[in-house]
Amino acid sequence: VYQISSAGVQVLLSIRWSDPATAMSYSIYVCIFLMQLAIYNYAGECLSSSISSLQRSLYQCSWYHLSPKASRDFLFIMTRCGKRFHLTAGRIIPMNLESYKSIIKTLGSYFSVMQAMFDE
Repeated sequence: VYQISSAGVQVLLSIRWSDPATAMSYSIYVCIFLMQLAIYNYAGECLSSSISSLQRSLYQCSWYHLSPKASRDFLFIMTRCGKRFHLTAGRIIPMNLESYKSIIKTLGSYFSVMQAMFDE
């Protein structure tokens, strides 16, 4: 978060110093970073929703008409799908759309604080 905020400040400083090449390169860096972050968070959201829909689908099928071994396998899969699954960044932050929203809010806060520091 700090890295992307400082890149945004570099864009502002480059514009202020009339250095369009540096401003453009940092702008591209910021856009690529935000796109990469959005893709990771979207993939994490899709995975967690797929796991929950798999559990619902397994429950709604006629698993109780199967053989006892197949029923135990279904029960095992449903139990495993019941645990919350999510991708994490460093086993700290879950990669989903909520965390993407909070990261963007934090980036905006850091960026405005850094901009205020450089304006003074």
